[in-house]
Amino acid sequence: MDSARVKTLRSSGCSNSFGSFELIFPQNLHGVIEPLEFETTIKTINARCHTVMDKKYYLIFLISVLGLILSIVGFSKTANNVDPSNPSGASGGLALIVIGFILMFLGCCGYMIVFAIFRNKVLNKIRAELDLINLHFGTRRISWNLESEVVRKYIPIDEYNFHKNNQAYRNSIKFDHHNRPYKEETVHFIEIQFPARSVPTNVNILPVQFIPQMVSVPNQGINQGINFSSNMGGAHISLDMNSKF
Repeated sequence: MDSARVKTLRSSGCSNSFGSFELIFPQNLHGVIEPLEFETTIKTINARCHTVMDKKYYLIFLISVLGLILSIVGFSKTANNVDPSNPSGASGGLALIVIGFILMFLGCCGYMIVFAIFRNKVLNKIRAELDLINLHFGTRRISWNLESEVVRKYIPIDEYNFHKNNQAYRNSIKFDHHNRPYKEETVHFIEIQFPARSVPTNVNILPVQFIPQMVSVPNQGINQGINFSSNMGGAHISLDMNSKF
């Protein structure tokens, strides 16, 4: 079986949309699927599966914003408490800092969970649509499947130098053998499988050789001689072929 890939379209800006695929016709699909049929199928998938994340889910970030505000207030309260006779002020500031960090952590985790649910919902919608498409292409032994793989996304040096002092950022990146920073991300694509086309082999056709056959003539026919006579214009022509050659 041969196969062709259809890549996922990257959403512009934040990753708040998913479910669209490129309309670029793979070259190895020539003779298998017509370009118009391919384009129509991809447009159908994009129209039915492309989903934009609801903006109300971004309200989860308010939890992180609230935690950030509490952390700033706690740091300010702790720094301004210079009276050693009043330790309650410093302890209150530390409490606000702890609560603030907890809220920021919960807000980030909550958004990641919501986005994972949103992404899985769209992936299931794509798989259901591909099942319907396979009913159409099944008679031609062509199958459409949703696949994924982990790829390297290299980071520009300017971006790395700007964030390299952030420990959380450094923990999320890796380096190759040339010490270039990159991130690993999972990308999805549609894999179209179809029967391999047989390549005709060169058949050498040898030219037909005609070999003349010798026909043996009996000697007695020659020994008897052959007489031809013709009377042309009163002249008599006679030909006598004897056996002496």
